[in-house]
Amino acid sequence: MEKKAKSKDRPKNGPVVRVRLVFKNQKYHLIKSKAIEKMGLLKSIELPKSEKIIGNYIELTDAKGNVLYRNNYEDVSDPYVSIPNENGTSTMIKSNLKERHLEILVPNIHSADTLRLYSSGNENNKCEEVFRLTMKEIKDSIEPKNRKK
Repeated sequence: MEKKAKSKDRPKNGPVVRVRLVFKNQKYHLIKSKAIEKMGLLKSIELPKSEKIIGNYIELTDAKGNVLYRNNYEDVSDPYVSIPNENGTSTMIKSNLKERHLEILVPNIHSADTLRLYSSGNENNKCEEVFRLTMKEIKDSIEPKNRKK
């Protein structure tokens, strides 16, 4: 059974952290993060009550594993990209990019502990955790504000 955070901890508008990742050599790597004081986020999503969830989503949880925020993200590990055709259709082609960048927005909630990325884009064809960051790692990577020399 999924644990849910109390409504007072649910994100609305307010401080947000932009987490920048790169996917290279079949792994995600944290590049840097940026604190944004005033920004709205998409509403946290609920997962369907199904054992076989397909797709890609992030979860921000507290230390007890309660979900504080959840949303979808684009799977940058997929080597195929969609190229639009003149007739309105698209064609999937394999990309030769060595690295791909991903930005994720999460609420900057005091009780947040861990950010996890889940994906079903693996050979098991089931949604599994593919990357994890602690909020300490994210906050340590935040660019300093108005750095004075």
